[in-house]
Amino acid sequence: MADILFNKSGIPLIAYGKSYQATTTGTPAEKPKDTSQPKNPDEDKLTVGNIQISAWGPANNFPTNADAIINSVGVLNTGLKFTRNFTIGQGIFACKVSDYDEQGNEILERVKDKTLITFANSRLVRRFMSKALRDYLKFGCAFVQILMNADGSKIVGINTIISLRLKK
Repeated sequence: MADILFNKSGIPLIAYGKSYQATTTGTPAEKPKDTSQPKNPDEDKLTVGNIQISAWGPANNFPTNADAIINSVGVLNTGLKFTRNFTIGQGIFACKVSDYDEQGNEILERVKDKTLITFANSRLVRRFMSKALRDYLKFGCAFVQILMNADGSKIVGINTIISLRLKK
């Protein structure tokens, strides 16, 4: 990041940084816009029905732009795939947070429910983790869909929501 030195009138005189240096000469016809003002927080918001949500960039197209950049740089796509596979590692283990220690770290307790352990170690969960982590690493979030049985007493499926993934 460059530092900018201004004169008393607010006109930039020199910009410098670790690998950048620039100078100015003369006086601009009009004073430059003050860039230190905070951005309007409502500028990048969309209204859906009666709910306001944050847009993904000025044109609400961050996933499209990110996907285009990632797919155009082979080493980036490969690096993200490696990071995903490394992060998934041996999978997950079923546990619950039972307490916190003095430093605020979670104290985990192993879950003993065999059906939950079997579900956590299933191919379904590993496939979900692969898809969700891919979306998380590319777009910064992953949307989850948990499928329950008819009476809502048991998880029968878990999936990433496809609407985030871009179709070719």
